[in-house]
Amino acid sequence: MSQPPKSTTREPLTRDRVAETAVQVMDAEGYGAVTMRRIGRELGVEAMSLYNHVADKDDLVTAMIDAVFGDFALPPGDVGDWEQQIRLLARSYRAALLAHPDVIQLLAENTQPSTRMESLLPLDTALATLRSIGLSDQEVVTAYRMFGGFIIGYVMMETRGIMSLGDDIDVDAVTAVIPDELPNLKQLVPEICAPGTEADFDFGIEVMIRGLRGRVPEGRDVG
Repeated sequence: MSQPPKSTTREPLTRDRVAETAVQVMDAEGYGAVTMRRIGRELGVEAMSLYNHVADKDDLVTAMIDAVFGDFALPPGDVGDWEQQIRLLARSYRAALLAHPDVIQLLAENTQPSTRMESLLPLDTALATLRSIGLSDQEVVTAYRMFGGFIIGYVMMETRGIMSLGDDIDVDAVTAVIPDELPNLKQLVPEICAPGTEADFDFGIEVMIRGLRGRVPEGRDVG
């Protein structure tokens, strides 16, 4: 008696699978490697099949951002202290960006807002933390932009800028080509070329937190 054919059931194609595969390609080879044809090849389907789940490349970018920030490590709900909440949120944001460095390019190219609750929850949590201090709505938004700009900028410097020159850089050679007329830069080359650290990052966050303390309405107890 002949045996029945083996099942060839394939995992259903979904928007999440498309986005997660695109993020994997991006992390491995850079955002430039992310094409519909490449994602289709990774998933074993024709590229045209992807358009049943993402409308176009712009929609794919949004889906990829959702995939990255849907796994954002939110602080536990019992932190209590707003300053510690900000520290934990900032570190989680940095960790997410470091895990997927090219997501910064996605954020810059994104043309449509996310509507997925999981990826928007970190933003809502950050805004809630800032509102709990007693800031005005405009101050809340300004403070959020301040922290977000610092975090994105710091990670860009870690991964693509001055601080990403590598562990094997010849500091003496770099110093030698800097004109003597730039004494501050010449003297600080070793520190500038050293990899960024969590302590450096925390220093910047603490400076901004200290500034926020001065905005807490007088007599308000916020923990």
